[in-house]
Amino acid sequence: MVTKKRRRTLNHKATSSTTTARVSLTSLPIEILAEILLYTCSPPTVLAVSRTCSFLYRSLALNPNASFIWRGVRKTCSPVPLPEPGDGWKMSEADYAALVFGGGVCEVCHKATRAMYASFSARIRLCGNWHCRAKLLDESLTNVTSETHGWLRQSFWVPPVESTRCFYPSRLGALIWPRGELLLRKSDWEAFQRDAKAYEQALAECEQAVALTGLPLPAGQEDEQGERIVKRCRAAKERLPQVMEFSVRLVQWKWDYDQEFKIVKKHNRTWTKNLAESEGWNLEDLVESQTYESLQRRKTFLLEKIEEKDVSPIRTVIESELLALQARHKRQEAEASYRGKLTEVKKIYERMRCGTLEVAHTGSSGSSDPLILPPLSVFCTLPSVRALKGSPDPNVLPPSSTSDTNDINSNLAISLVKADIHTWLTPVQKHLMALLGYPNGWQSASTRTLHPLKRVTARFFCRRCGEGKVGRAYQREQCLDFKGVCSHVCMTAPRKSVEDGNGQEKGGSKGKMLDWKVDMFEKNEKVIRVIKTILNHIGMSEDTATVSAVMKATGGSIQCMSCKGWIIGHARRHESMEIRVLPASAATLDEVWRMMLRRQPFADMYRPLISSRPAFERGNCELLLGPSYQGRSLCKKVNYGCKHCLVEEDDGMAGIEKPESIKEARLMDFNGLRSHVKGKHGIQEIRDEDFFCYTSIKDGRKG
Repeated sequence: MVTKKRRRTLNHKATSSTTTARVSLTSLPIEILAEILLYTCSPPTVLAVSRTCSFLYRSLALNPNASFIWRGVRKTCSPVPLPEPGDGWKMSEADYAALVFGGGVCEVCHKATRAMYASFSARIRLCGNWHCRAKLLDESLTNVTSETHGWLRQSFWVPPVESTRCFYPSRLGALIWPRGELLLRKSDWEAFQRDAKAYEQALAECEQAVALTGLPLPAGQEDEQGERIVKRCRAAKERLPQVMEFSVRLVQWKWDYDQEFKIVKKHNRTWTKNLAESEGWNLEDLVESQTYESLQRRKTFLLEKIEEKDVSPIRTVIESELLALQARHKRQEAEASYRGKLTEVKKIYERMRCGTLEVAHTGSSGSSDPLILPPLSVFCTLPSVRALKGSPDPNVLPPSSTSDTNDINSNLAISLVKADIHTWLTPVQKHLMALLGYPNGWQSASTRTLHPLKRVTARFFCRRCGEGKVGRAYQREQCLDFKGVCSHVCMTAPRKSVEDGNGQEKGGSKGKMLDWKVDMFEKNEKVIRVIKTILNHIGMSEDTATVSAVMKATGGSIQCMSCKGWIIGHARRHESMEIRVLPASAATLDEVWRMMLRRQPFADMYRPLISSRPAFERGNCELLLGPSYQGRSLCKKVNYGCKHCLVEEDDGMAGIEKPESIKEARLMDFNGLRSHVKGKHGIQEIRDEDFFCYTSIKDGRKG
């Protein structure tokens, strides 16, 4: 074992000795690094290298011995050498390069920009947005030429803008300091006026004190007499010509730089266009390519023209990026086409569902029955619909064609969709027919006999959602017919959000749509049993064609004998229902309300309710619980009362008044009524027959 360990150690040493270490700029001697940087002839390049790490920053920017590097690239930079700083410049060569090429923040929009100072004397930097320039000129700068009356040139110490041409490059005839207009920041002008006033006052006091004593002031009295203000202002006034001369030379160099920049930029754009044409590349993709875009931007910034030797080493990389861009554009086109087709499919589905499409008025067997549609999620998976909407994958995208098979709105395409819907309905009908007691199918030679799935006794519920959990279209019936089964959508319960320590809600999510499965539906025995009882009362058969209209007219005359009191309307609330069908006259005027009029104080309070008012008004609950603005506004009104609190059962027929019932039969808003019915009477879902409206509502308006 020892021998093996020694062999491994020796092999590791041999490998490490033969491996060449990676050489970086930090490992080079300062002399070699200086030769490399001087060869660039570019102060921005040296500045970028000095900002790569702390070691190079200390070696180049903070080291006084490296000033010859900055000076060398300054004297050889394009288009002309940078001007000498002069005696007034008190900072290093590295600071000089940072002043010109360092970039900064825009004066107006405060966004980072690589643009140079528009005015070096006033230290004004602007980005390329012309809105920032216009806002600066309108809000931040002021022209003080006419306010100085000629004495400003001799007694001025705040550096102004070199020329108005700094903001208007096209104005070639604009004068430069010391001639031309004087632009200052408004804040600088206000500060200068304050300092000038203090300076004149301090100067007058000093001259007066010297004239009285004939001797200079003691050193301890300088602050009291304003000698420090005088010295500061005089020093700034003496330094101003040097600052402005240096700033003017920098601005003139910047104008030359901008002209050369425009020439190089135009050349590089033309060269890029010629390269794309010669190579057969897409110009937009080439400019969007990360490698070439970086090369073009860097070359233009350094005032260097792109040549063939710059592109040759990276041609393979550019080619791979162009292929990736082409693939991405194809995916985007395929996804956009897929989204458009999917939108058209949804429109076709809505037109079929609403009956506005001609083919939607013919059933699967060619009759005039409305077309039964599956949910949208299932509709999109039909073979014909899947072929019409295509795929977001560009590799399987069918070729574009003008034939009717690719036109989603053509009669041929709609016919194919209709055929697929009929194919999808066949196993669904077979399963539901088996639930209704027809496992081997059903046939009848009579045209007056209804199909079992079209009868009023064909009522189902979803096992995943439970009884009563239906869509808005079936909210009043609380059960599903054949059409409702086909269009039913199962949703998981939404997850409630939880407040964190900062009072913000987190973790909430919407319900998730579940896959449609016909196995999830069962026959609603309770509803079917009640419907058959009603049919026995009215003496009709379930397979009669007119039974649906008669049942709809009878719905307002069904009295629940399982509830306390004369509650008329519902027929599916209790497990074992006892009902009876009342005559039309008894259902028109609620017997309970007529009995309440015989007693006080109900006689005066509820007398307006008895003027030909039906036992309950259909659709009130649907309107109040709906998403409409009228329903939400009506819910807030104190206009609703509980029927269950008005009466109690007495021998199964009459209602007996109790003193506590008078107090509880009060008017409430609808949300308060829902809480009352749920807490006191145990009714989870309120219906039209559970409450009355003191002022009738109809279609969202007061009756």
